[in-house]
Amino acid sequence: MRKSVLAIFLLVMGMSLAACGGAAATPTRVPATATSLAPAATSEAQSAAATVEAEATDEATAEAESTMAVTMDATVEASTESVAVAMATMDVTAEMAMATMEATVAMEATTEAAMATMEATSDAAMATMEATDVVAMATADVLATEAPEMATAEGTEAAAAESTWTCPADFAGQTVSVYNWADYIGETTVRDFEALCDVTINYEFFENNEQVISRLRQGNPGYDVIFSNTYAIEIMIRDSLVEKIDTSKIPNFKNISPRWLNMPHDPTNEYSVPYVWGSMGVAYDNTKVTEPIDSWEDVFNHEGPVAWLEDQRAMMGVALRMLGFDPSSTNPEEITAAKDYLIENGKNVKIIAADDGQALLERGEVDIAIEYSGDIYQLGVTCGCDRYVYVIPQEGSVADMAAALVPTDAPNPELAHVFIDYLNDPIVAAEIVNYVAYGTTNQAAIDSGVIPQAMLDTPSVFLPEDMLATMFFTQDVGEAEQLYNDAWDELKINLGQ
Repeated sequence: MRKSVLAIFLLVMGMSLAACGGAAATPTRVPATATSLAPAATSEAQSAAATVEAEATDEATAEAESTMAVTMDATVEASTESVAVAMATMDVTAEMAMATMEATVAMEATTEAAMATMEATSDAAMATMEATDVVAMATADVLATEAPEMATAEGTEAAAAESTWTCPADFAGQTVSVYNWADYIGETTVRDFEALCDVTINYEFFENNEQVISRLRQGNPGYDVIFSNTYAIEIMIRDSLVEKIDTSKIPNFKNISPRWLNMPHDPTNEYSVPYVWGSMGVAYDNTKVTEPIDSWEDVFNHEGPVAWLEDQRAMMGVALRMLGFDPSSTNPEEITAAKDYLIENGKNVKIIAADDGQALLERGEVDIAIEYSGDIYQLGVTCGCDRYVYVIPQEGSVADMAAALVPTDAPNPELAHVFIDYLNDPIVAAEIVNYVAYGTTNQAAIDSGVIPQAMLDTPSVFLPEDMLATMFFTQDVGEAEQLYNDAWDELKINLGQ
């Protein structure tokens, strides 16, 4: 910047000197005196004329010399004045340049002070935002109309903890492709992993488990990590759509709670790594539904618009449970009866939503939405209100757990294992829970103190054991899978979906 000031000073000085040169006097033009004498007839006349002309010429010359003398004096005087003006201009210009330099130095000091102030303000703002996020997550209770207790100070402070996970060597520049549910990953999880390992993640979302199964049955299009749920995992293992997991490459596997290991869909955990869990329940807008909902019958009998969930096994499972059958029945007659039950009770269905019932509620398009717990919790946090209520009907509902798997023919299974290990770091797993509001299967994350106690105590996020007792997990139904597909298609046609 100081070089720029010097350049400006030299430019101004040059302009001043040029102005001095432009002020020099221009020579005065003296008009010539034209004397025309007519020719004489006699020599005397010519002589007289010559004498007169000579006298005139001498007089004109004298006048010219006098004029030139005056002009020269004026020129000298003007030049002297111009030089004085130029000198004065140079002095002023120098003073201006010095003042400019001083002002520039002052500006630099001011800029540095401003930058310091901005940095301090930014740090304070970030700290405030982080604290606000924790408090917001702690204040939304979508299982009841009353907000839970605020997060404790201890929980708020712990939320600032940072992961110490480090990426193994030799993965820089590589790519890993991930296929997951929407709203099932932390706000910064993907970009943090990319930065730690210097890799790229290709991240895609799916709408339901059937979509994942169908795509893999056609041949893995290039995914390295997929996420799926209980019954779908069974199908993928049965159809050889996934590879065995090498837990020696996932050191953080040890953090998973025994409660979520060796479950029926993968009894030895050879193929799947538990991730998060939640429930399917009923969400409603309490400004439109004034009486509390505590039964599936309340949903079916509501006179306003309702959204069902595009999850055929969950919805059919509820119908089977209501009819007193096994929610994972393989009996063709029972499956047909469940289909007919849903058709009969679907007269208020406005839409069968692809996992966006929370958005329909928020826009006021429906009064009630059958949805996953975490999606409704997030809606409550977003609006900062107690308008949206989430309940598990007294007859029970679907409890669900998602797990990470490596599909057959994954292009980069090594980096897939690294990514799964990263997700199971205690701090990373806790931050995912704080963002998506689904329960974690990672006991170390629960014990880390990063998850606010208010969230741990929120039943819609971490269902207590007595509520879990009323829930059911969907299981693989083998060849009866096609019966469910056909029943669901017929149901949607009958409901105009």
